This record gives sequence, structure tokens and C-alpha cells, in this order.
Amino acid sequence: MTARSAPEDKTNFIQADLSTAGGTTKVINEILNHFHGTDIIVHNVGGSSAPSGGFITVTDELWQQAINENLFPALQLNRVRNRWWHNSNDLTECGNNSMTIKLPPIIQKYVDASNKHDVKSILSCVSDDAVVRDEGKTLHGEKAIDGWIMKTIEKYKFQFKPVSIKDEAAEVVVAMEVSGTFDGSPVTLDYRFAVRTIRSYLSQLISEQI
Repeated sequence: MTARSAPEDKTNFIQADLSTAGGTTKVINEILNHFHGTDIIVHNVGGSSAPSGGFITVTDELWQQAINENLFPALQLNRVRNRWWHNSNDLTECGNNSMTIKLPPIIQKYVDASNKHDVKSILSCVSDDAVVRDEGKTLHGEKAIDGWIMKTIEKYKFQFKPVSIKDEAAEVVVAMEVSGTFDGSPVTLDYRFAVRTIRSYLSQLISEQI
């Protein structure tokens, strides 16, 4: 929780002025230091001190103040958060012969464990309530996902090679060249990961044919 004035209960509270660049940067830095990331930002800072009389009475200074209070904090919070996401030293480089792709650590861990066919390590990457969508089926929870992992390893003997990465809304989309004991190998699939950054788990994985 963030505000200009501190409440009596200061548990998980950051005192900062979100209408300034310094205030929003302070909030993000405090979150990263304590939690190492964010899942959701709820921004409800806002208000107006414009006088009565309609838009004709609103000066440039009042317009700027309103923008700083209502729009700028949300923009700046997401800008700083995204900058951290893309440039953090915690990102892992996944290399091949011609290019280097930076993957978030939990996704790199998932790829490495998958290529080793290490069921226990793969399962440790996903949350207890994770959802997997693959080959037209939706799987919920650890037991179902455990069975899916073992079945696909046994059936396809797959190997992953990340090709590209991009952010789409709340997902990280990794295009992967997938090879194995199946017709048409290798193929390139989009893997859509939803990452819970605070505890670093995958909460959703969707594979799609490109």
C-alpha cells in the first residue's frame, strides 16, 4: 500500500508521492527489494482540485496537476515495472548459434528441466493451482499436470529450443522449436506463460501451433 501520509499500521506500507517520478520509482524499488516483483498493480490514486465554473476556469497549471495526480502515476508505475522486467539482471540468456534470447528465470528453469525430462523439476516450476492447455485439453492442478508431463515425455521425447520472446498483456509468449518423436518434427509452437513473479511460479501454460 502506498500513500503520502503513513497509516497507523505500516505493515507493507510505502510512503511516497505518486504524482512525481521520484515517488513512483521509490515504490517500484521498494517492491523489488522486498518481493522481487509484482503480480498485479492496483492504482486508485486520483482526484481534482479544479474550481467550479467549468473548463473555462481551469488553467494550464490545474490541467498539469490533474494529469500528474490521475494519469502520470499509472503510466510511470508500469513504465518502471516493464523496464525492470526487460532489463533485470535476473533474466537468463538462452543462446543458440545465431542469437541470444533472454528468458525470465522461471521460464528458463522450465525449458532446462523439460529438455532434461526431469519431471520433478518441471513440476516445481508450476503453482499448485496452475492451468495447462495443450493439444486441445485443459489440465488443472498438480496431479493432472504431473500425468501430462510424464505422458508427453514418454510419447514425444521432446526437446525445446527458444526462438523468440514477447510480452502480450499478462502473458510471456515464447516461440519454441520443438523436436521429438512425432511426425513433422521439428515444429515451432507458441508457449504462453503466465508468471507469478512474487513467488516465481508459472500459473498458466498454453501451447499453440504457429
